[in-house]
Amino acid sequence: MTNDEKERRQMKTKLLQLEQYVQFHPVKETTIKYRVAYISLLKHIVDKYKNDDGWSECIFLFMKNCIAPNAGFFDMEINDDGIIFSKRNKGVLKSSFPKVRYNLLTDCLFICAFNDQIQGKKILTDICEIFPKSGKKRLNRLFKNFYDINLGQISKQYPTLLSIYKVIKRNRLFLQKPEKKIMVTANMSAGKSTLLNAFAGKKINKTQNEVCTAKIHYMYNKAGEDKLNAKFDHKLILNASLKKLMTDEEENKTNEIMVSTRFRSLTQITDRICFIDTPGVNSAANKEHRDMTNDVISDENCDLLIYLLNGENIGTEDDRRHLKYVKERYHGEMIFLINKLDKYRKGEDSVPETIQKAKEELQELGYNNARIYPISALAAYLAKMSLYGEQLSEDEIDDLNYRKRKLSKEEFMYYTYYDIESPKIDEGNDMERLLRNSGLLSLEKMIYCKKKECYEKREYLEKKEHSEKEDTEKKEYFERKEDHKKKKHNEEEKQMKKIYIKYNPYKVETEIKIDGKEPKSNSKFHVGNQRLQEWIDDLPKMLLEECNTRDFELVFYGTTPDYEDILASAEEAKKDNINIKVVEHIPAKEVKDKEKAIQKVFNKIQNGPFEELKKPNITRAFELAKSSEFEVDVVATMSAGKSTLINALLGQKLMPSKNEACTAIITEIKDNGKDCFKAKVYDKKGKLIKSYNELDYMIMKNLNDNENVSKIRTEGNIPFVTSEDTALVLVDTPGPNNARNPEHRITTQKMLSESSKALVLYIMNATSMGSYDDHRLLRAVAESMKVGGKQSRDRFIFVVNKLDEFKKGEDNVLESLAKVRSYLEDNGIENPNVYPASALTALDIRTILKQEDADDDDDDVWDAKGRVRKFNNNTERYFEKYAPLPTSVKNKIEDRLDKAINNKDVNEQALIHSGVVPIEEAIKIYVTKYANTAKIKNIVDTFQGSLESAKTFETARNQIVRDKEHREEIVDKIASIQTKLASGEEAKKFKDKIEKINYDTEIDNIATQIIGQAQKKITDYLTNRKEKMTIEEAQDLCKELVKVTDREQVEVQVKLENLIENNLQNQAKKLVETYKEKLQELAEEVKINDIEIDPFKMMEGEIPINISAIIHESTKTERVKTGEEWIENTDKKWYKPWTWFQESGWYRDIMEDKEYVSRTALAQKFLAKIQENLWNNRNAASAYAKRQAKIIKDYFKGKFEELDEILKTKLEELNNCTKDEKEAAENLADSERKLAWLEDIKKRMDDILEI
Repeated sequence: MTNDEKERRQMKTKLLQLEQYVQFHPVKETTIKYRVAYISLLKHIVDKYKNDDGWSECIFLFMKNCIAPNAGFFDMEINDDGIIFSKRNKGVLKSSFPKVRYNLLTDCLFICAFNDQIQGKKILTDICEIFPKSGKKRLNRLFKNFYDINLGQISKQYPTLLSIYKVIKRNRLFLQKPEKKIMVTANMSAGKSTLLNAFAGKKINKTQNEVCTAKIHYMYNKAGEDKLNAKFDHKLILNASLKKLMTDEEENKTNEIMVSTRFRSLTQITDRICFIDTPGVNSAANKEHRDMTNDVISDENCDLLIYLLNGENIGTEDDRRHLKYVKERYHGEMIFLINKLDKYRKGEDSVPETIQKAKEELQELGYNNARIYPISALAAYLAKMSLYGEQLSEDEIDDLNYRKRKLSKEEFMYYTYYDIESPKIDEGNDMERLLRNSGLLSLEKMIYCKKKECYEKREYLEKKEHSEKEDTEKKEYFERKEDHKKKKHNEEEKQMKKIYIKYNPYKVETEIKIDGKEPKSNSKFHVGNQRLQEWIDDLPKMLLEECNTRDFELVFYGTTPDYEDILASAEEAKKDNINIKVVEHIPAKEVKDKEKAIQKVFNKIQNGPFEELKKPNITRAFELAKSSEFEVDVVATMSAGKSTLINALLGQKLMPSKNEACTAIITEIKDNGKDCFKAKVYDKKGKLIKSYNELDYMIMKNLNDNENVSKIRTEGNIPFVTSEDTALVLVDTPGPNNARNPEHRITTQKMLSESSKALVLYIMNATSMGSYDDHRLLRAVAESMKVGGKQSRDRFIFVVNKLDEFKKGEDNVLESLAKVRSYLEDNGIENPNVYPASALTALDIRTILKQEDADDDDDDVWDAKGRVRKFNNNTERYFEKYAPLPTSVKNKIEDRLDKAINNKDVNEQALIHSGVVPIEEAIKIYVTKYANTAKIKNIVDTFQGSLESAKTFETARNQIVRDKEHREEIVDKIASIQTKLASGEEAKKFKDKIEKINYDTEIDNIATQIIGQAQKKITDYLTNRKEKMTIEEAQDLCKELVKVTDREQVEVQVKLENLIENNLQNQAKKLVETYKEKLQELAEEVKINDIEIDPFKMMEGEIPINISAIIHESTKTERVKTGEEWIENTDKKWYKPWTWFQESGWYRDIMEDKEYVSRTALAQKFLAKIQENLWNNRNAASAYAKRQAKIIKDYFKGKFEELDEILKTKLEELNNCTKDEKEAAENLADSERKLAWLEDIKKRMDDILEI
């Protein structure tokens, strides 16, 4: 017998013992001091003899709470003269206390020796010594009566104990009865837990409407009505509340729950009953439920197995699968119950036909002559609850009344289908009639009153329990069982691979181990410097290919946002039958911790001893990195609700919305935390035309109507983020089907391209999807999402706006979202992040309803309040439920909703339901996960090089001062480096290297490819038309070609601009690398007795690392002065738009005086101009790239000369250290302090990037 089974057997007995024992205790009628003295003495003996299993302690505390609640204990000791209490309580007992010895003996035996006479004898001896004067004979008689109760003697000699001994006898006789174990099994939601509640006549098990059974429940009956006893996690609870039983998941970590209570039944229960409730086996989300149930069916030695079928789903594949398993593993007595037949509608199904169908299904599976009976578990449960005076809810009363009517019909009188005599009831009692008609009374009679012969096998095994043969058989059985479990466990352990992933988002470093070992050299798990989000979607596939198994245990060490991506990947893997069990998350330091640490280090550097670390360029670089902006581009086709959503995010009406005028300008809104919005307004040439210190809706409306305005840059408060973090910039773009300025189309195309790092809010109109412009935009999104893995997918948030405008009965949220996903997938977008929303509702709540003087007579107020009511009263419109957010964020939103409900804040509730709050959280997640981690790295990088340079220089200086022996040699080496730096020949070699850096051929080739692709697209469009066209057809085709060409030039321009930018990046990087090589050549063999003079390391902090910033500064377009303001001179732009096709009638000459128009002639006319413009722009791009490259080269030539001068100064300073020995000695201590300071700063910097 295993330890668990021994414990379960002991607990079965102990859970049954406690009856109304304490209710009749004589000591309860005494004074409080007397009761405290009695409990103190009882504790003294219980502490000496209590059992290790916790039962004695538990029952003692229960008795103490009943007899002397909220009281302490008296100080006491026992000597040869008996009991001595403290002086303060000396007078409590007087001469009457010896009378309590009989109660004391009974209580001690009950608590510590109920079935153990040897232990009981020791207790008796102790009590006789405590009360030595008299009563030993009576104590011995009472001891004998405790184990062999004679109520007649008790009544005569110990009348005050009679009630207690009646309880003890009832318990003892009850425990001597044989136990019948009845297992109930079923698929999920068949009504199993409701049936067991019906057997008990109490709500003990969780039903379908709460949470399905997730553990094995052992439910024992008691000898009499009493409190609920329960065992959770090896802990006894002798007065368990229903609430405790219903929330066991929070505390109970084991797979078992044991509950003991008196079963309410009109049928006399002759035996001890144990019902075993198992989890439903077809839960997709919890496959362990099936394994748990199957193990119990295999291991438990039951007297009866009840298989419960769901009458609404007879013959399912899930049932067939489970029934096959039961057939293979269980060979005892079995009956089948069909539940929920009372849900049948008239004329649709019939009870007899269903029973017959079930018999046929079972016969096919090998269950011949199966005993099948109908049952209404819910009717039986409600009838019992009502019969025994339990209060029912309104819904339960409705269900009860419905079933009283339903089960009074002949077909639904289920007792008539049982093959036993009808139970006798009070026909005048509605509840007893319902109990009978439900089938439960017949079932209970079948179970409780069955003849003893039916359990011969069980009783035979119990009688032989202590025989040698039985012990041998049991030992062999359990040994085989243990071997089987070990073998199974070993196989699982062998198959289940243990995966360890450590990911540092700040350094973008990944460490992966499989079963504690590094992956093979050619493994895909060597992901290099890829972000986790770039490969996490492929993790299940990678694991399968690498390990050739589908079961994994995974430990993740990293930040919470990355951990949530791991969980999402593991959940997705289930679809491919790959089980990734994430067993542990080792938390890493989050972004906020890093930002605080960085500020401390920066302050320390500013107060440090190195002036070169306080230079304006370093301070500026730090401030720039710290306050870096992050763009959120809001994109949509016209009138999807873009501006309304932005207004909702701002919490005020600032942007003109669709009812006035759609966005026709680009508006950038930067968060600075200040309530008042400021703005600068620019025309199409980039010229500043107006500034506003206080921007409002009317100004924005007028600006939007002004055709001269192209861009507005504003700063103000974006409430859902803080400006202390990355500065968020919301960008409201024109709908691509309504842009006045061609540059706007370029802007939209750029933000959708894969090279962009901005987050994109793509707004879709739920009431009208599928426009051609929408399709084109989505195609661009799809192309961008093909690279970059999960990060690219996270970069796009699809907001389905106006989803609340559907009328009841026309559509629903789930169907609508399914259609949106299908629509996006048709456009090449897989696994999109889709968020339903009502931007207008959120805006109204944050504006109109926020006003204290909101007038209900106002139409807008009335409409806004109507929206609030609709969202709060319709659970389908709880849009936050559909948001694809991580669990931690969902919980955060749920807590916010609970708070609003508790505060009765209906507006806040509706705001959350509107879906805008989840969108705000999604934006914050992206910023935290990607932008902030990159920002941390950028900030650290601004210092690392300078710190290394300072350390290298200071170390060399320190070593030179110390090493007197090699000073002359050191001087020679420094002089050698200085000579090389001053050498004209060396300078010429370096300049030649610089001049050879050239990407002209590469840019020409790629530009030619871009032009060729554009030509092909337009040519293909033309070649699909018929050769002969009417003039009208030709004119229509030309109009379409104008649109196609217009769109194509946008793509060509974006591609050429990206090409130029990439070329400049490559060129600048190559120039920097060339200078680094020069420094490394200077340092060759400059090492004297461990003194290292390394020009490269000394200059590393001076070499520019922010290539993008350099390019921006050095290749500024020519600027011109207008008044007091410098602006970009946009006339200098290299790209020439294709405006020739806008000229009226340019193609008319090929149509004049002709009945039809030749497609070939039209194509030649059209393509000739396209060809010319394409090649002109290709050449212009190449020429522009070359000009910019020259500017970059000139910049770096000047920069390198500047760096050479800095190096010369440092070398001269080192040289001086060799000359002035006295001064050098004085500065040695200072140098040591500086090196220690640098070491401390460097360690702090390194720690910032660690997790």
